[in-house]
Amino acid sequence: QLWSESIDWVAGEQDIPSAGFRCTAKTRYRQPDQACTIYRDEHTENGVRVEFDEPQRAVTPGQSVVFYSGEVCLGGGVIHHTNAPEPDFI
Repeated sequence: QLWSESIDWVAGEQDIPSAGFRCTAKTRYRQPDQACTIYRDEHTENGVRVEFDEPQRAVTPGQSVVFYSGEVCLGGGVIHHTNAPEPDFI
């Protein structure tokens, strides 16, 4: 999961139902589209929580998440925080 506080919708404002909104997302350049569900984050004015269908590698606060519906870019925002475990460095 990841959270973003400010989403810029470039394809028009998205109405995110309480049950969530299905689309795909990318968190890294040239990453294949990843299936996910976007939920409104009630703790912020324009924030979302994103749950991916599969665990994601290297989701990093400060980087971008971009949402797609097929070939159409819906918008995106900066990743605020994630619940991904910290990497183990030896």
